[in-house]
Amino acid sequence: IAKHLYKDDWRRHLTGIYIGDDNSDEDALKTLEDKDIGIIVNPNPPEHTNAGYYVNKVKEIEDFLKWLNEL
Repeated sequence: IAKHLYKDDWRRHLTGIYIGDDNSDEDALKTLEDKDIGIIVNPNPPEHTNAGYYVNKVKEIEDFLKWLNEL
């Protein structure tokens, strides 16, 4: 849909959000661009992560997604 709307420039118009909960998500988080958002769900996030943000529990992700939907 995005490519149809924005043609070859589609990526410039979108922000990706990746939400993960453990080290197996690090490969996906590495692929995010600067404007994208990476979030780890973990009360004790790893010292080295490619995620820019972390939350303590899944409920916080639910709240974030509800807030995002209201924008």
